[in-house]
Amino acid sequence: VTVGNVDPQTGKPENLFNDAGELNAAAFKNMNQQIEDYLEAATDLADQHLRGSILAANGSDITVKDTADGWLDIRGDVVAAVKNGDGSGSNTFVASDHVLNDGTHANHMSGTVTRATVNLTLSHQNSTLVGNVYERHRVGADEAVQTSWTENGTLKNAADNDQSFREWQTHQYEEESKTLGGTVDLRISNGAVWYPTKDWKGWNYDFLYEGFFNETGDNAYGTVNEAYAFLDTSDQYNLHVKDGDGYKVVNNMIVGSTNPISANKINDLDLLDSYRDEEGKLTLPNSIEVADEKLRDENGHETYTSVDAGVYHLTLNGGTVDLSYLRRDFLMSTAQEDLGVIRPGEAIEVEDVNGNGIKKFRVQALNGSSGNFRIYAQDAKHHDLVIVDELRSAQKGESVSDSFNLNLVLWNDGIGDEHKLTVDPNNPLSYIQVARVPDSVNVTAESYGEGRTTYTVYRVVKDEKTEGKDGLGYYDGSYTYDQGLDWHDQN
Repeated sequence: VTVGNVDPQTGKPENLFNDAGELNAAAFKNMNQQIEDYLEAATDLADQHLRGSILAANGSDITVKDTADGWLDIRGDVVAAVKNGDGSGSNTFVASDHVLNDGTHANHMSGTVTRATVNLTLSHQNSTLVGNVYERHRVGADEAVQTSWTENGTLKNAADNDQSFREWQTHQYEEESKTLGGTVDLRISNGAVWYPTKDWKGWNYDFLYEGFFNETGDNAYGTVNEAYAFLDTSDQYNLHVKDGDGYKVVNNMIVGSTNPISANKINDLDLLDSYRDEEGKLTLPNSIEVADEKLRDENGHETYTSVDAGVYHLTLNGGTVDLSYLRRDFLMSTAQEDLGVIRPGEAIEVEDVNGNGIKKFRVQALNGSSGNFRIYAQDAKHHDLVIVDELRSAQKGESVSDSFNLNLVLWNDGIGDEHKLTVDPNNPLSYIQVARVPDSVNVTAESYGEGRTTYTVYRVVKDEKTEGKDGLGYYDGSYTYDQGLDWHDQN
């Protein structure tokens, strides 16, 4: 990008240097205004879309962090690992189709997912991130790299001796086995804020694949093809969902199996535990673990109960996750200090086109000591819901807190003023479900009026499981049962 003054006679940008080889002062005249004009033009376009900000792929390890005297304003999605597209190759590994180096092209690697890591730390009170955070994990055996296989009784190896060697292959394979593919270690502290947006693309963001998007006809930019084979917006495994007078367990069947998965399973992150011996040391596996492939209906649509947005790994130590852009449009022209601020007359999505007023945000692995989530709350049918699978680190072997203090900052288009929450403590049907979390997560809630002139602290009530005909769970009389809310054995 070139920003500078234009020569009024030629209509072209001023030369950076004059004839004497010195910097040309005319090129830098009124430079502050030149930059402001450029930024206004760049961020005030009607068709401006939020795109990627950090992308790590194929073994890369990217670290981005702020400092005590400097903060970040990051706008765009963060992505770790991709599903390799057509034409991708390797001289060390090969895809499951075993198409090897032919002297011109490297081993075929299309459809595989290899490891990549993003370490993103926001620790300054002014630092912000706007966008969604994606980790592409391997789904199914076909997405894992292959090293060797037996063909017609002969052992073949993917390492091309002219370009690679077995020791290197063994090392790289061991590194691959330590992850499920992409990992984003997102750490937010000291008042820094992350703003996820409502255009979340699910757990598997395959933006390199043409079939992932469906932008034909009147579909908006970024519309996802709901029949894409690996589209996944699922909620927890083994979720209990209201069914008549009781509950049934859903999200427990996967491709390639006719039996339900283990009843205590909540997500795929525990797959890597099998790689450690009794002393906790990493051992080299015989094959790379992959995440489960979810079942789909006859039209190719996912059948699991789903969420609206989420993240695999998140560490909070006094940081904030503001979910307001799950119900609002983000404008690139928004000044950093105005992020999250509700504009006068701004449209807020209270219900979607199907009449659903609940937005679910799922954190599969939460770590740290404390943090805030800013969530929408109006009544029992119109609110955001924070879901936490478990307290767990993004890094194997890293200590994890025994407890976590989760504070919820409630908002709607007038909370604290004309739209105060009207929860009747004697009527469980009026209770607003704000969190589905492990017992070790302590939840508090508060709200602020306009200009913070009104401050309200809310009492958060934990619904307790009791023994019943189907064992420990929620039964008639609990507000979870009375409202027909979903629940998990571990939450």
